[in-house]
Amino acid sequence: MAVVAAMCSCTKEQEGTYMDSHTVAACADDLICNSGFTRTAITQNGDSAPAFEWKPGDVIGVIPMDGRTVQSNYEMTEIDSDPRVASFDGGVWALKEGREYAAYYPFGRVIADSRDSLGFSFLGQTQSANNSLEHIGGYDLMYASAVAASSGTTTFRFKHLISLIRIQITVPHTDEYTAVTLESASDWFAGKAALSLADGTMAPVYSLKSCTVALDNIAVEEGGVLTVWFAMLPTGALNGKTLAVILTGRNGICNMDISGLKEFERGKAYSFKCSAPIQPGGMECVDLGLSVKWASCNLGANAPEVYGDYYAWGEVSPYYSGGSQNTWEDGKSSGYAWGSYRWCNASSSTMTRYCTDPTYGTQDGCVTLLPEDDAAHVQLGDRWRMPTGEEFQELLDKCNTEWTKVNGVNGIKVTGLNGNSIFLPASGYRTGTGIYLAGLYGYYWSSSLAESKPCNAFTLYFSQYMKYTNNNEINNRCYGQVIRPVCE
Repeated sequence: MAVVAAMCSCTKEQEGTYMDSHTVAACADDLICNSGFTRTAITQNGDSAPAFEWKPGDVIGVIPMDGRTVQSNYEMTEIDSDPRVASFDGGVWALKEGREYAAYYPFGRVIADSRDSLGFSFLGQTQSANNSLEHIGGYDLMYASAVAASSGTTTFRFKHLISLIRIQITVPHTDEYTAVTLESASDWFAGKAALSLADGTMAPVYSLKSCTVALDNIAVEEGGVLTVWFAMLPTGALNGKTLAVILTGRNGICNMDISGLKEFERGKAYSFKCSAPIQPGGMECVDLGLSVKWASCNLGANAPEVYGDYYAWGEVSPYYSGGSQNTWEDGKSSGYAWGSYRWCNASSSTMTRYCTDPTYGTQDGCVTLLPEDDAAHVQLGDRWRMPTGEEFQELLDKCNTEWTKVNGVNGIKVTGLNGNSIFLPASGYRTGTGIYLAGLYGYYWSSSLAESKPCNAFTLYFSQYMKYTNNNEINNRCYGQVIRPVCE
């Protein structure tokens, strides 16, 4: 991020006299807690409200309000017995007695948009430890209204311009967690905001639907609480609405909601609690004695016989959240067809990604789904991915298969040479607004493109009478098929 230029130029002596001291005092209030907080539950140490403290290395910006010089930086020299009060020295920057100056913090996080305003980004927040507030300091934008400099102590009284949100998540399983995202259906999070140097007001420059705090692989045990802090520009856009909370770990993704939201005011801290349900990230790896381990159930399923979610090839979000019945959810999509598939321009001959033949679209030579386009990897975390066509072939070549039923659902039981087994339900496939051949055939996506006909991809295909991998017309990439993840 660019740093505001610290410079001053004068062609002649201006009115007023420079004070002997370059030192100013700065004080800041604590953030005010909403009713959700208690004095024993908010801070990293758990014993007080969210207290503000100046820290060594802090730098404030000082702004002359007459517009004849640009802002300059003042560096901390001493912290008072009250950590909210500190002294800052401008080095060569001497204030002129009687002239008015305002101030802002933090100096190093803002971008000079113009002489009259500064830009500030709320993106890139990263929390290093559970319940840590250290990253908030870089986003806790404050402004001190103009005061007249005097030969005595010139004191800037800072007010917080942000809202602070604490999310306490009871996690469903032991994991190393890598991110928490707050998401809404409409724009609410100011990715960048502008600070008026004239009066200290803040306004969003552009807004987003989500805000993410990256986590530094924070380990939390099953049933433990992960506490994450967000800094944001105050907003009334969420009044009465619900935010989705998306928790990402190395082994899975969990989704929750927080509701009953009100207007978020500046200088205030808000607290919310939620519990993450058990997700497929907790599915088991089954060792069949092969080159990879196979998941115990399909992606999106909570039991081996449940069909799970149907995906188009290379899509990372499902259109269908299904059980073992031939039903679908309204309002999800117009259906699986080339017109709604993201890797083409409305037909099977206009592939825009993963194409080995110019006859079928833009040739890029990619023949295996990249991690960001692998639904199992995106939904479940680092250790999971979709199987390749070769790994499906290994499954068929080295294991015994038996057409059977589990809880009334048809499918095949696959047993490895070590005696361990998995069950693959005959889930059919989806196109348009319907699911076809469920209970009779199973269609499972691999991550491998059909190089000879790149509008298709390889599938594990089976019924009561046959089982093989293929890339025929039934495997159009826009069709919905289920996924059985693998892990190393």
